[in-house]
Amino acid sequence: MSFSLLLLAATDGASSGNGMIHGLVNQAASVLNDFGVEKPLLLAQIVNFAIVAFLLWKFAFKPVMATIDARKKAIDDGLRYTEELKAKLEAAQQTTEAQIR
Repeated sequence: MSFSLLLLAATDGASSGNGMIHGLVNQAASVLNDFGVEKPLLLAQIVNFAIVAFLLWKFAFKPVMATIDARKKAIDDGLRYTEELKAKLEAAQQTTEAQIR
């Protein structure tokens, strides 16, 4: 089934008698045919892309994002601990200065 027939069949129910839509469909089908786009190959490429995108999401993107989140949490915990130690050091220095006086 060629693209022109496929596109015409898709638009016939929605806009029967509308010449502008049919002209656009014919023009789109002509462009697709000029570029050598074939329905089975296009469908195969879409399926392959979906599979690769899913696999990358599942096994590459999610683990990397989990690692980034874990590192960010560790850095935030380290900064919070550093601030606590600074506050304790300041308190200890003030206590030491008070005892010296």
